[in-house]
Amino acid sequence: MPGDTLYLVDAQGVHELPGMPPGMGQPLVPHGAGFISLFGGGAARVYWPSDQALRRARQHAILMRADASIMECVELRQRAVALLDWRIECDRDQDPEYTQARDVLETICRRIPRFMQYRENLLHAIWFGRYAVANRYAWDWIDGQKLVVVTSWMPIHGDKLVWKIDADASSVLDGIGLRVGGGTGLSAPINRWREEHRPFIESTDYGWAYFPPPGTKELLVVHRHYIEDGEYEEPRNAAKIFGVGIRDRIYWTWYQRQEALAWLMEFLERSAFGIELWYYPAGNPQGREEMKQAATERVGPGKNILLIPRPPGVEGAAFGVERIEPSMAGAQVLKEILTDFFGHQIKRYILGQTLTTEAHATGLGSNLASIHLDTFLQIVRYDAINLQETLTEQLVRRLVVWNWPHLDATAFRFVIELEKDDTRERLEGLRVAFDMGLKIKAAELRDLLNLSPPSDEEEFLQNPAYRQSPLPGQEMGGPTGPPPSFEAVPNETYSLPEDVREQIRARPGLTTVRSELTGGIYQKVEGRWVRVDSEPPAGAKALQRVSGAAGWAGRGGRG
Repeated sequence: MPGDTLYLVDAQGVHELPGMPPGMGQPLVPHGAGFISLFGGGAARVYWPSDQALRRARQHAILMRADASIMECVELRQRAVALLDWRIECDRDQDPEYTQARDVLETICRRIPRFMQYRENLLHAIWFGRYAVANRYAWDWIDGQKLVVVTSWMPIHGDKLVWKIDADASSVLDGIGLRVGGGTGLSAPINRWREEHRPFIESTDYGWAYFPPPGTKELLVVHRHYIEDGEYEEPRNAAKIFGVGIRDRIYWTWYQRQEALAWLMEFLERSAFGIELWYYPAGNPQGREEMKQAATERVGPGKNILLIPRPPGVEGAAFGVERIEPSMAGAQVLKEILTDFFGHQIKRYILGQTLTTEAHATGLGSNLASIHLDTFLQIVRYDAINLQETLTEQLVRRLVVWNWPHLDATAFRFVIELEKDDTRERLEGLRVAFDMGLKIKAAELRDLLNLSPPSDEEEFLQNPAYRQSPLPGQEMGGPTGPPPSFEAVPNETYSLPEDVREQIRARPGLTTVRSELTGGIYQKVEGRWVRVDSEPPAGAKALQRVSGAAGWAGRGGRG
């Protein structure tokens, strides 16, 4: 806190620094100082690209993006996260002002046009290492409040993002720039924009870049995949601090696969249709020319034709054609290298396994498929948490600062729903267990439905058949509490249906039975079997009706 006293230790001793944060709030070592040397590109002195594909050949980076076998896996990973539901959470739900701000904030986010694709575009960082979205804001009225909202957005390619060497690498927006063209005369609006922002446009290692000033750079939401430092001996890897993607990791594997594919295609082109031997009589120039002309007319892709003279003899004057079929063993080996080695290596790196996209024999009773699915779900969880942290910091909390500056923005966060809501299925299981006579803790049922017990002063709703006076410190229907009085249950014993009698005889320990003949529920109360589903509902009927509210209660009572 500002009034606290901190101490700074240096070569001269210990210094008392009242009110200062540890380390004076400065980084331990500037990022650019951690390399043997640095290459600064252009007048702006930006970090050079560290991505292997960009360093080797920019055309390769474009071709990798067009590879369907790779993009199938990348887009599957993106969709798995983009299709998850989400919500806005607040740490101060007991404060009505914070609760109202949370609800309005969620409304603002849900009104963002094509918000699913908004998140999907940010997830392109999985491939490029970094990706951005530029928001366009405006004022709008929501619930009687005039608020800043997102009216539109535009994706920004990850390879267009650059950072200055003297920027604070711990802040993704510090020193950030966007590559722009240097041409003029494109259109009047573009020329006007360039003239207005000329002081912020500088040359880089690869063309020009626009470095937005404070107040404008906050329009950007920049998502990064892996964040890591570069090697001391490799200054070109310094830009890894701003994001490393899958493209960088798999580039050389992809490059080797392309080389192997080229060998396979060359083999097919030259030998796929075999070799034809065309014979002509030796010493017969006219015969040779005729055979050459005939062979030229038949030649096509994948064919190899050899003109062979036959020596004089019994068969020397005979013309003929012989075909030699090629062996496809070499082609099969190359195919297996392409698919089983390089292809699976790339797929396993992106998805963690292969069974989500391919069919394989797993063996009878094997749980290999479940293991592969768990591996993929771990990757989805990582991507989802990474994305929600970006949206929390660069979207949600900015909206809080702009719309409710007096509130603590750190109390709000964007949360992606990672766990499946199986409340209804669990309630059905509880109902079956209840019918079988299993004792169930009331506290666990409340936790499942996200319901809190009412206090003595609060109004509550309860099935009249279960109203009783519990023992001190004990909830009604606890495992050691007295059985319910069942005042609403008729005292006379019903004539039990035949199917109920058969169930009781087969399983003497039953306390609750449902009849398929009458549709009624019969329960053993004080040694007698009675029907308990008369109005108002009692016994298991009440728990069954509770399950109808699972969809509402499982969401905490929120629509």
